[in-house]
Amino acid sequence: MKVTVVGAGNVGTTCANVIAHRELVNEVVLLDIKEGTAEGKSLDMWQTAPINLYDTRIKGSTNDYAATAGSDVVVITSGLPRKPGMSRDDLIATNAGIVRSVTENIVKHSPNTIIIVVSNPLDVMTYCAYLTSGFDSKRVFGMAGILDTARYRAFLAEALNCSPKDIQAVLMGGHGDTMVPLPRYTTVSGIPVTEMIEKEWFGSIIKSINEKIIYFTITLHNDEPIGFIRLSNINYIHKNCELGIVIGEEKYRGKGYGEEAIKLIINYHSVILT
Repeated sequence: MKVTVVGAGNVGTTCANVIAHRELVNEVVLLDIKEGTAEGKSLDMWQTAPINLYDTRIKGSTNDYAATAGSDVVVITSGLPRKPGMSRDDLIATNAGIVRSVTENIVKHSPNTIIIVVSNPLDVMTYCAYLTSGFDSKRVFGMAGILDTARYRAFLAEALNCSPKDIQAVLMGGHGDTMVPLPRYTTVSGIPVTEMIEKEWFGSIIKSINEKIIYFTITLHNDEPIGFIRLSNINYIHKNCELGIVIGEEKYRGKGYGEEAIKLIINYHSVILT
């Protein structure tokens, strides 16, 4: 089996290194546009094989997609990283062109591959790769939910001083402002996390996943916590969930939920972490 990782930055190099160390495949190809970068990093990783006892062959290539031919899986990490003050959406125009070009070359040399997109903004770049490739949707994936869930579980493990292996969690939405953790579906060894941690702490924990955004706890009318919403997502919620948002009042006005509309209450105990 052969895997290609496009982009020899921190994420791409780490991805290739982990795949090799775990001996998941026979061959890993690391490709980058910068001359000599992929070759140098691949050589360094390959030379650790006798010490770390793995035999997955790692090869580097500078923008030569012929070296990726016949890949079973291609991981796309290429694109510009976020700079301070930038959101993931600020990268759309530039990274869309990069992902489109990469996808075209990958499809040309590996028409039967599966594509996993890591580049930001993740959801948009995944859709770009899907449209460009012409593949069935079952062959184009975006690494979003697993990453956000891992961050969520890791921060909870720190707060509860337990193993992250004991925490099961569910996050919904896209990788970015639409990501919504659901404490009601989060458990620690089967015990609901809402019984183990104060609700006031959740704002800080969730805030750590995507920094410097205000979060409010969303609750049902019986005060059972079901998730969080960013203040910046109010328009998104309004358009997609038909919730009438009333700022300055305690309740959202819900409609379209049957005889008894769900009422969502904002608890003003979340904080901004700097």
